[in-house]
Amino acid sequence: MGGGVVVVRFLVDSIWTPSVVDRFGGDLRGLADRLERRAGVVLDFTGVEAIVSTGLGWVIRFFKWVRVERGGDVVFCGLGPWLSEVFRLPGPAPWVIYPGRDEAVAALRTSSAARPAPPGGRTSAP
Repeated sequence: MGGGVVVVRFLVDSIWTPSVVDRFGGDLRGLADRLERRAGVVLDFTGVEAIVSTGLGWVIRFFKWVRVERGGDVVFCGLGPWLSEVFRLPGPAPWVIYPGRDEAVAALRTSSAARPAPPGGRTSAP
């Protein structure tokens, strides 16, 4: 991967209210603009119990910004049972979900998660 690995841990238990969702989206856009090319990003949702559809939309945009604009990759970890279901709702997902931060960081460092997802997507560690 070439740009290093950035871990983002969210300090809220829900991404639900309009003010939190607005800040969440702005922070993700700002991070995408500051990332080095080909950086890997771990979005660690440990402790986050809920996210509204607008918040999920920001995550999807961030995923696209990092992959398309920066040539990097984004993986997820720390998703509880409810969030895991939410992240699978859009259908076959092009992203990878790891149980913990260490596995997610290791995957990005070895570039195993940086390869494009196969047709139909991949929603768990290889």
